Amino acid sequence: MANPIQLSISSKSINGTASTPKSTPTTATATATSIALTKTMLNNEIYQPVRVPPSFLVKVWAAQFAIICGAGVIVAMLTHQPWYVVPLSIYVTDIMGWVTHMLGHQKFTGPWYSAHMGHHLKDYPPQRYLSSAYIAAKVNNSPVYIPTLVLTPFIVCAICQLHVTLGVWLCSEAAAVVALYLSNLFHQAYHVRNHPYERWPWFLKLRALHYLHHKGNMHHNYAISDFVLDRLHGSLLRSPTEFSRRQLRSIQSASAFS
Repeated sequence: MANPIQLSISSKSINGTASTPKSTPTTATATATSIALTKTMLNNEIYQPVRVPPSFLVKVWAAQFAIICGAGVIVAMLTHQPWYVVPLSIYVTDIMGWVTHMLGHQKFTGPWYSAHMGHHLKDYPPQRYLSSAYIAAKVNNSPVYIPTLVLTPFIVCAICQLHVTLGVWLCSEAAAVVALYLSNLFHQAYHVRNHPYERWPWFLKLRALHYLHHKGNMHHNYAISDFVLDRLHGSLLRSPTEFSRRQLRSIQSASAFS
């Protein structure tokens, strides 16, 4: 005697009425919850910075210096302007950008401090340093860098004792715009998981240095790629171990005065 269950299945198959299991609202909810949980786990993935040897910063500075000077020579050949206008403009922009960024970590700057802390405390705290796509700031921070763009050509002309001609101004302004654009480009790339730039070891080291900027009181590694100013300012950190030692010294100093 045939099994009733087998007969039922066979008859449905013969009549062409067999159907696949339908997803119920409960199943759909469970699937959505699973996807959301996976995304949360990825976003909260603990970032492990690579080791940054002391010689790396010297190599980065030398490479950037060569590229910047080379760009200055090429622009001079094309525009017949002094070759040093472009390199000096880039370095002036870098200094002013570094100062602007550093001021974004000082409470007395008010709105700039509040806007920048949103990036550090809400969008990219240390425990969520990477994301699948860059999370744009809720408040547009671009206006704080306008003084850099406006003043750079005049500062360069003052240093070099040049007249502010149209040619010099255009070269200097273009260099400042490119410098700020590249800084923003790399900064966003630092925070994006599986970014194409990850195939370059030097990029991973720069990302590790920026990660230390997001830790603790966030008063170190203000630079994006050239950390000479951080070295001079005493705000340079190269490793999590160095960060821990500095934090311990701060605690010990506070205890000594309490």
